[in-house]
Amino acid sequence: MRPCSSEVAITMVLKFGAYAREPLINLIPHLKMRVSFLYGDMDWMDRDAADDLFEQNEVKRGSAIVTVPESGHNLLVDNPQFVAIWIYGQIFGNQNKTIYERKLKVYMTNRKKNAYTEEEEESILEI
Repeated sequence: MRPCSSEVAITMVLKFGAYAREPLINLIPHLKMRVSFLYGDMDWMDRDAADDLFEQNEVKRGSAIVTVPESGHNLLVDNPQFVAIWIYGQIFGNQNKTIYERKLKVYMTNRKKNAYTEEEEESILEI
């Protein structure tokens, strides 16, 4: 978690417990489509509910739980390129699967090395 962030604040507020009026976990088994759960690797939310849905076969085939690297709860702020590339792969599926997987692997390797120039960072999604 990032210090002095909304993630710290919400964690402190919810520390004593909170209850959703209509938890999504009760609605997901009724969906007729696949569902993807994305969590940051430093997320304040735990993924136990998603894991339970998968263990009980309550989600459609093709659903996924994804851990977004180098991210807290705000995935699109913390690692927008990873999320965008992942969504691209979900939309275009198998027809571009090899390109998508290769691009994601190269992106993460280079990001760790801070190897991208500004122009490369802007054109990361061009396939």
